[in-house]
Amino acid sequence: MTCHTDRSVQDSFMMRLPTLVQTLAALASFATIASADSFEINVYSTTPDYPKWGYWTTCCGSYYILARDGCQYNNPDGTTVGVPGMNTLCMDWTNLRGHFYFDGQGKRCIAQNSETHSPSGMITVIWFEVLCTW
Repeated sequence: MTCHTDRSVQDSFMMRLPTLVQTLAALASFATIASADSFEINVYSTTPDYPKWGYWTTCCGSYYILARDGCQYNNPDGTTVGVPGMNTLCMDWTNLRGHFYFDGQGKRCIAQNSETHSPSGMITVIWFEVLCTW
């Protein structure tokens, strides 16, 4: 007895295969976003020249760092960005965005997600990792 496959079923499966691959890729990207980095800054002013200290959160922990306008690098004198493995952090407060690099990775980006003001004047600014478009 020979087994015959229905050509239309086989063609239908082959046409759906790219969709399956796209779906799996989308699910993988959601998993990446779920474990993405974030940054919470508590300040009394969001002007570019005002010092901004906050907590950078990764899957490995939370680190208190300075997020001044412009770029910070790990330097030969031992000064670091402040997050293990992060070698560059560039904040663009005017455009509410930034980018950063971890050792062995390409450019990753963050953008301001929210800003809340307390009665005492404290401003909490939350940044989340986003797709780099700049």
